[in-house]
Amino acid sequence: MSNVAGDYPFSPEMPASVRFIVKELGSWQLSSRPCSGASPIRELHIEVTHRCDLKCRMCHHWRLRKREKEISPAALARLLDASVHLREIKTAVLTGGEPLLRPDLPEIAAVITKRFPGISLGILTNLSNTGLLFRRIEECLRLGVSRLWLGSSLDGIGAIHDKVRRVRGAYSRTMKSARELRAKYPGMNLAFNFTLLPFNAEGLVEAYLAAKKMNIWFGAQKVVNHAGFEAEKYSWNSKDLRAALSQIEWIITDICAENNAFEKLLAGRERETPWLWSSLIYWIRLRDYMVRPQRFMGDCYAGRRYAMLSPDGELFFCPVRKHRTVGNTLKDGFDAVWTSRKAETERKNIAGARCHCWLHCTANPVIESAMMLRFAA
Repeated sequence: MSNVAGDYPFSPEMPASVRFIVKELGSWQLSSRPCSGASPIRELHIEVTHRCDLKCRMCHHWRLRKREKEISPAALARLLDASVHLREIKTAVLTGGEPLLRPDLPEIAAVITKRFPGISLGILTNLSNTGLLFRRIEECLRLGVSRLWLGSSLDGIGAIHDKVRRVRGAYSRTMKSARELRAKYPGMNLAFNFTLLPFNAEGLVEAYLAAKKMNIWFGAQKVVNHAGFEAEKYSWNSKDLRAALSQIEWIITDICAENNAFEKLLAGRERETPWLWSSLIYWIRLRDYMVRPQRFMGDCYAGRRYAMLSPDGELFFCPVRKHRTVGNTLKDGFDAVWTSRKAETERKNIAGARCHCWLHCTANPVIESAMMLRFAA
């Protein structure tokens, strides 16, 4: 069984086969090798704006009163062309705020895909404006942007999602956009993420099933109380925490049952489905993190595998530490900031396990690396 049970053991109603899987996967090492030093960057995340048409309770973007200068397509082109360290990126993600609010978003996307043909390009959007969404997609496609995928949030069903968004009708508009995307662009990948809050945790399974019915990837993560930014802060009482754990356990059980995980483990067929074990490890560790937030991975890739930029070009290494920027890339150049003394100090702080999180952007690359090492021929 997972070694972070504390006062919240797994439900006795969980099937013995699933409890066996949880115990087995809990013994699989993620990493015990803290690292520092810059590595080849594989992902570039750009917050293209703080502006947003929703007012999500846990978000700071729309609350920022001082609007930063937003990076232009021309400035981004100059930044990319001058950088050696960004030449090997495989994924770019455009976030916000709500990135669709920028009329020049397709030009920004085209700047990236022109320099990195075949790159995986994601746009994280709230899907609240179907007409604007399709207009931006069509503009991107006309400019030659390929391998485009979308990420969004589903934080409950109906009124619960609207309560998180603080806008009535947000849920119906998001689902309308998702349905129409599936119909018009069936090959475009779409993902939903659920932010676990004390008041919406009981709706996790409902949201999971809604996404599953539409064949939309679904994940979840615990709300981050961002340091240095104005946003609602959350604490968990025992009742709310138990509700969240019960929902996560249900999803773990469903994933195991649907993919015959127990049979695969018993038959020694783990190599056939590394994605399955990656998914289960994420959910199992998410439950652990809900119980006792701590660093589960010695080797965090923040500041090495990926780079994150604010709308005005400030470089930061992860969402949890975004208040600890290391320099402005538009002013001083990306490579100079990436290799600066301040950046190296921040990497050493991260490597020293002075922070912790369990988010898809930081956890999944570590899990992926662990699976590659485990199943290496």
